Amino acid sequence: MGYDKLTDRNIELACGKWQDEGFTIVFPETLAPNYINELISNNGKTTSIINTPSTMTISNKKVNVGEVYFVGVDKDENWITQFYPFEINKDGSANQAFYTFVDSKVNISGYIKDKVAICEFDEVKGADVFNVWKRITTYSVSWNMGWNVWRITRLSLIPSKTLTEEWKTIPSNNVKWYGGEDLWKLNIN
Repeated sequence: MGYDKLTDRNIELACGKWQDEGFTIVFPETLAPNYINELISNNGKTTSIINTPSTMTISNKKVNVGEVYFVGVDKDENWITQFYPFEINKDGSANQAFYTFVDSKVNISGYIKDKVAICEFDEVKGADVFNVWKRITTYSVSWNMGWNVWRITRLSLIPSKTLTEEWKTIPSNNVKWYGGEDLWKLNIN
């Protein structure tokens, strides 16, 4: 028997008791200001979007954002596993989902084109090498004040060395939870 906690930087925000092969966590209605960061100016902390290129629109650049993660602990407060939310698609594939708290409404749309180093195994050299890939990230995020669920879909186009990502808001009822040891069962995108 254990407990499950909603945490932010190892600070407990909520917890629920494990019983009948499950648990329930009630999200707090608000988060204290020290748990959330400004989306753009970021006060020296890493956030999802630091600069806004001309190809993107962010409706409220002063929105405060907090992301959380979920851990299972035993009665002695030892971590047992981390729980991950996933959006399960009609074809059985899965995209990792994220829970984000925002203190006011914000819409994020547009795209960013950049380059990223991808580690690949080179059969000729018999070793891992880093190759530069093109990355195109599109945003279709609409967060209301409070808790929001979103996901990132990634697709690798190997011949053209292009990685595409899409960030999109999703309904929370599309999400299923998996413990760390159950992740191997998923067909993850």
